[in-house]
Amino acid sequence: MNIKSITGGIVLVSALLAACGEPVDPPVPGSIVGTISIEGMGVAGVTVTLDGTTSITTAEDGAFRFDNLDEGTYTVDISGLPPHSAFTQTLTQTVFVAAGATVTIDFNGSYIRTATIVGSVTVDGMGIGGVSVALGGTESKSTRIDADGNYDFPSLRAGDYTVTISDFDPAKYTFDETSQSVSVGVGESDNASFMGTPTRLPGQVDYIVRIENVSPAYEFSSSGSFAVPVGAAGPGPLRPGGTYEFLFHAGPGLYLSFATMFVQSNDLFYAPDGRGIAVWGDGGPVTGDITDQIMLWDAGTEINQEPGTGADQPIRGGGNSGAADPDPNVRLATDDFGNLPEVADVIRVTLHREGASPTLVRLTIENISTATTLMTADGGAHPTPLAPGVFVVHAGQNPLFTVGEPDRGEGLEGLAEDGTVSALAAAVEERSGLTSLIAPGVYATRAVPCF
Repeated sequence: MNIKSITGGIVLVSALLAACGEPVDPPVPGSIVGTISIEGMGVAGVTVTLDGTTSITTAEDGAFRFDNLDEGTYTVDISGLPPHSAFTQTLTQTVFVAAGATVTIDFNGSYIRTATIVGSVTVDGMGIGGVSVALGGTESKSTRIDADGNYDFPSLRAGDYTVTISDFDPAKYTFDETSQSVSVGVGESDNASFMGTPTRLPGQVDYIVRIENVSPAYEFSSSGSFAVPVGAAGPGPLRPGGTYEFLFHAGPGLYLSFATMFVQSNDLFYAPDGRGIAVWGDGGPVTGDITDQIMLWDAGTEINQEPGTGADQPIRGGGNSGAADPDPNVRLATDDFGNLPEVADVIRVTLHREGASPTLVRLTIENISTATTLMTADGGAHPTPLAPGVFVVHAGQNPLFTVGEPDRGEGLEGLAEDGTVSALAAAVEERSGLTSLIAPGVYATRAVPCF
């Protein structure tokens, strides 16, 4: 035990008093006491060192004590703590002990709880419900499996554990083992899963029942074409002031794509990008003006001439007659001749909900150009009609074309060069329809009496 030396002043005064025959009271010693605990439980065997020289270990309840201390300042250090524990207080503390005083210093810590044990209890790959899972060892916990047979024990101390399952009907299910040993370290996760089989009865015969969905899987939920302007008697181009409309159904997660020709060109067409137009948003069905999602594209199937004057453009009687484009890839149209109008100066696209059904949608395509929207180098002013088009409702991307790749040969070329939609409409119609899904189900067996 380290005892502080009596200060020089006290020694001098005591010597004088002794010389005069006066009695001298000895200094009253002090004490330092405390407890080392983790999560409220005292920890035995921890080393506590006073002033770096005198060491003792904590008792069963985590307590320690240093007595017969002279007045003065001391340091208290602790070491030999249990593994995987953490203390918010410093492991070294400095304290002043007055004469005759008892000073208390407690060190409080907690265990590091970043380990996890997970697993499942299944029979023939399916959860059986109601099974209890008990965890023993370093810590003890219990839980039940969920509907899929899964369980988890998060926020565990590192250590050795035993996982045990119970509360299943042994008359129905057989498990080769009902307990497993697992060891996890700090931050680690381990799995303890139990796979059982139905308990076989005398004379029982096993059968495998397979339910297959043999219905066709369609790429698109619906598709179609639009060719008759509103108020017109039959198919035709969409001139300034005219409107195309069509109805379609689309639930959450579905997108709309369409394509319509910019007629005053060799192979330019209006369409959204490869993702399509989101018909639903975070707040519900999308409605209103969506023109900002429409772009002018180059199909890459015919070399470009000045919009409005090219001899190989259909409005001048030369559809599908021009030379091949040296760049065969579908891409955003470029204003090579300095006279392409802005998208919003030619076309306006709007989504509307029809009636009470939130999945029934009407798309309106308006030609908002004028007779002078397209100006050409020869001083001419031209209207900018649009041609009949094709639409498709889809979940995947790039239903009609892929940017940076050539036309697929399914009919986009005819739509972009001539405004003819029959080939492309037929191609997407073959891949359109409602895909039938089969949901999870329940099965049971029963005994049939013999007569």
